Amino acid sequence: MKKTIICLLMACMGFLYSCKDEEKILVIEVDELTFSTDSITVAVGEQMKIVSDFSPKEATDTVIVWKSDNAEVASVDGHGVVTGLKEGNARITGTLGNGKAELAVKVTPRKLTTEGLLLAQSELSLIVGEPYTLKIEVYPGEVTGEEAVWSSSDEEVVMVSEEGELTPLKAGQANILVQIGEQKAVCVVNVYEKVIPATGIRFELEEVKVDVGKTIEVKVKIEPEDATERNIEWSVQHAGIASVVDGMVTGVASGETTLTARLNDEISATVPLVVIQPATSISLYETTLELGEGAVYTIYPQVLPEDATDRTITWISSDESIAIVKEEPGMWGDMVTNIYALAPGKVTLTATCGEATATCELTVTEEQGTPIEFEDAKFLEALVIWNDLDGNGRITDYEAERAADVDVSWGDVTSLQGIEYFINVRELNAADNQLASVDLSKNLLLEELQIGGNPLTELDLSANSKLLSLDVEEAIDLKTVNLGDNVNLQKLVFSGCTNYVVGDVSKFANLTTLLVDNTATETLDVSSNAKIRSLYCGGKETFTLKGLENLAALETFYLYGSSAIEVLDFTNTSLLDLSIQGTHPNLKKVILPAGFNGEFEAPEGVEVVEQ
Repeated sequence: MKKTIICLLMACMGFLYSCKDEEKILVIEVDELTFSTDSITVAVGEQMKIVSDFSPKEATDTVIVWKSDNAEVASVDGHGVVTGLKEGNARITGTLGNGKAELAVKVTPRKLTTEGLLLAQSELSLIVGEPYTLKIEVYPGEVTGEEAVWSSSDEEVVMVSEEGELTPLKAGQANILVQIGEQKAVCVVNVYEKVIPATGIRFELEEVKVDVGKTIEVKVKIEPEDATERNIEWSVQHAGIASVVDGMVTGVASGETTLTARLNDEISATVPLVVIQPATSISLYETTLELGEGAVYTIYPQVLPEDATDRTITWISSDESIAIVKEEPGMWGDMVTNIYALAPGKVTLTATCGEATATCELTVTEEQGTPIEFEDAKFLEALVIWNDLDGNGRITDYEAERAADVDVSWGDVTSLQGIEYFINVRELNAADNQLASVDLSKNLLLEELQIGGNPLTELDLSANSKLLSLDVEEAIDLKTVNLGDNVNLQKLVFSGCTNYVVGDVSKFANLTTLLVDNTATETLDVSSNAKIRSLYCGGKETFTLKGLENLAALETFYLYGSSAIEVLDFTNTSLLDLSIQGTHPNLKKVILPAGFNGEFEAPEGVEVVEQ
């Protein structure tokens, strides 16, 4: 009993160890084999099965190896069935793992169970598919000359011919009866499956694939084909990816692992197992779309779930003469999906990934207007980003007339030829390009212009009487600006225009923001600009400011770089924000208005007076 308990504990420990390392196969051997008796007696021609038991019960190998030390007297088959062959004695040994047992066999003379008719065997063991012929050996007394008649009690187990030939068909038991006249004899036939050991096992597939949440049957081939050893132990290397029961594999999570089929310690096979997370849907931001003829439009489909194994999308157009879809390299080296609108009409574009589909209903419209021929391709390229209404990579006069806002900044543009078609543009940002000249005389509705960062020497805006805001920064070559008699100007910015002198600004009575910083200007007179709320100036050692006392609306004042200003008197202003940066050696006094509560740090040596 103690030994059994120890074995069970060792088995449990082995099981726990196998859980930690799924790649190791659990093997539990038999420690003890016992027979129900120490001896048996059989008659010649009789059979008897040995009753055995073993421990531990959890043993993985339960096939007993049988042996007779006197096979001429008594034989034993692979199922432990002993057959008496002739009078004498023999010993039968059974071995299973580490267990071994023996019993003695005494074979007595044949029993005569009938009168007048006797078969050579009264009990017989056969293997399926191996025929055997029963013989009539003894005829005690008188026997008539009639022919022997044979029959089987179960022809599905054993069939018998007119000559007494037995054909075992399946495992089981049947009584074979022979009759001659009134004389009868019976032989009990036990049929067993033939024990044919396996020599190999292999998977039918080179790779097994299964979807997450799906179950498939995986088949193997055992060699030889008639092997009776077919008790397969299945396992998966990573239980978090897949599970297997009796060859039925279920996908748990996407990934790759290994599937193993094992017959015994020496015969096994493995195959790569891939668990696939299929796409369940395709998300399209644009399910309906309208493009102009000739447009190339980038669409961004999303395959769901995000961990789908295969995210490849195929596209089908219901009419390829109207539109097609192509996967091609984008500007950053990645792959993008482009729709090519080829001709006016309606078409359905279908995206497919596995079982998932999505559609986009596309209407291709006829191009409106006449394409504009631009001198600078980069100008067109910049315009297309925001002003190409039909997405065909061209700008027509129709599209130009509908543009209220044009932004071509930082586009390395050298010419604005074509801007004259944008007759309704209100805002134009052409800053930081390579423009040596501009002509905005046709853009009569222009209200806001950013044109700094260009190698301009002159700027003529005399025709742009509706201009409200002009921003010119870092135009170091600029020398002349013509603003005409524009009385609407509200914002004027000249910063870093080191060769430009800001002249008389008195005519711009509606200015609210003025920035004159780091220019060639020496004197700035704002006496007539009473509406200014934000004033930024300075940046030149000889720069002076006049008319500050007239800026009653002034709220923000920044003095940059350097200047020749001696006194800043904000007494009559509405100052809220004040900043003085840089070196101003001539500045002696700053007079703050009453109630000023902004944060201000005066330069060293400057007197600050609060009213």
